[in-house]
Amino acid sequence: MKSIGITFSGVILAAIALFVLPSAVAVPQGQAAAQGIGAEKKDAPKRAFTPEEMKEINQQGKKANKDGWRFGASHNVGFYFGITKLILLNVIFWLWVATTSWVNNDTQLTIDLNRYRWNTIMLTVFPAALLAGLCVPIFWATLPIAFLGWLVPVLVYVVHRNHGRLKAEKVMTADHIGYLIKRTLHMSTAPKKALYEVGAPIQFSGWGKSVDKQTQKGRGIVARNTPGYNPLRALIYKSVQFNIPELKIEDHGTGVNIQLLVDGIWHPWKDLLAERGHEELTVEEVRSMIATVKTLCGCRPSNLPRQSGQFLAQYGTKQKAVADCTIQANATAEQAHIVIQFQALPFDSLAGLGMNPDREAEVKKMINLDKGLVILSAAPRQGLRTMTNVAFDCADRFTRDFVTVEDVNKPYMEIENIQVVSYDSSKKESPMTVLPDVFFKEAKVLLLRDPVNVESLKLCCDEIKNERLIITTFRGVDSVDTILRMLKFIDRDTLAGALTYVLNQRLVRRLCPECKEAIPAPAQVLRQLGLPASIETICRKRVHTVVPGQKDTYEPCPHCLEIGYKGRAGIYDGIIINDEIRQLIRTNPDPKLLRQAALRAKCRGFLSDAARLVADGTTSYEELVRVMKG
Repeated sequence: MKSIGITFSGVILAAIALFVLPSAVAVPQGQAAAQGIGAEKKDAPKRAFTPEEMKEINQQGKKANKDGWRFGASHNVGFYFGITKLILLNVIFWLWVATTSWVNNDTQLTIDLNRYRWNTIMLTVFPAALLAGLCVPIFWATLPIAFLGWLVPVLVYVVHRNHGRLKAEKVMTADHIGYLIKRTLHMSTAPKKALYEVGAPIQFSGWGKSVDKQTQKGRGIVARNTPGYNPLRALIYKSVQFNIPELKIEDHGTGVNIQLLVDGIWHPWKDLLAERGHEELTVEEVRSMIATVKTLCGCRPSNLPRQSGQFLAQYGTKQKAVADCTIQANATAEQAHIVIQFQALPFDSLAGLGMNPDREAEVKKMINLDKGLVILSAAPRQGLRTMTNVAFDCADRFTRDFVTVEDVNKPYMEIENIQVVSYDSSKKESPMTVLPDVFFKEAKVLLLRDPVNVESLKLCCDEIKNERLIITTFRGVDSVDTILRMLKFIDRDTLAGALTYVLNQRLVRRLCPECKEAIPAPAQVLRQLGLPASIETICRKRVHTVVPGQKDTYEPCPHCLEIGYKGRAGIYDGIIINDEIRQLIRTNPDPKLLRQAALRAKCRGFLSDAARLVADGTTSYEELVRVMKG
């Protein structure tokens, strides 16, 4: 680039010479006047100028020389270039050479897809502005034209480059200029940190129980050098801050999108964080984030139909979370689905989940029985994993031996004083691979998460007669539905003889405590929920209303990202299996009959918990209707 600059400098100097020399060698105005201006005929009488006229003529010549490209105002003769003016023009020229070289290198480092377009702009705009300025015979008009021809493209590129980047990655900011000045003047400066050391306070590394530590560390180091590393850090850190457990990074080929699962509902990124003080991500950044996820998970860069893996996110002092990733792709689109598993329980008690004291006492009693089959159930994304972890954290794990069986490729959060026995599904193993050995060692309490085959369930039910408590997790929309689904795997007699308790959970969103508003309680709502008529108000999500003729002073709530809800609470449907229900399971497992039997046994369903949460302002009636319809 510098050699090109030297050559081009010579061309410009030659052009200036061609422009200036004709005027430089011309006969000065004062001298022409002295020899007789207008003496067209040889024999014509010479015309003399008075001293005042000669003084005026010389002053006009000096002014013309001063505005032009040469000195000589004192002598009114040519061949005197304005050296100072040429130096100023060359300073701008070499600034253009330096910045054009920087733009070329920077577009390579940042993998800018418009690299050649920017190079073309930088190489053409300034020369065009300079040549246009040279057409103006007044130097002080030429100089700003050339200066703007250099400065404007540089500023436009800087704005384009800085858009969507972290503060430490931006250039031409006050901090960056100060750093450059100190470095140029050899002043003491702190060593500039690498990009992965600044920005969001979170770092990534590879993860997986089947992946050695050296490989885990290597994946993290390689990922740091990918352009999507810092944008991914910012996104995951915001997800951690707002307790967002799942996100999807999507590349549709014609566009990109990021979806965040906030309290069980998917929201576009641009509707949440991006429009509330956070910079919007560019298309290139979103696409590069998928490549970074692949690197961290050890996936192939090619678009295979389905790949999966894990990476570890470390933040705070000792806080960490494991991210389970699934990358799906076809010829035109690609998606990275990330599920964040926090290593610490978000709740320290069943009451924190939203259970009332009576329900909490009931659950603790059931999970501390000497024997029986206890089923904890929920629909997908209704907090089954968290409920199970909290329930076991509240169980008596110190007077009895607790064992949990799980897939080594899908590990759950470790709970103190519970032995983990793993099987490897990638080697075609199942719980049946390890259960005989577990029961041989006389474990009193077994937690079998998400049973994957019929044999495992049958073996667990058979072991109940040996004074064992089996706790398993299952999917179902309510307790009766869970029982009916279990009957597809186990025969009626076996399930009826083993089953002791079924608990199903649904989650309702909590109203944001900062922006919820109270409204008069409709009488119809109170009747539907079985609440006393003495309740005067209930709460709802804040409504943005504009009064005509008045100034709109509404401000979005930063606490809940203007969703209106923050966090979730559980509502529960529990059935304690008595003789009547047991007999119905054996003879006639009709859902209507089972629900009627549960009501006769005074088993409280969802409605009792839901009514309490609406009455105390924890959630809204509209949210309750949405959840119950699901």
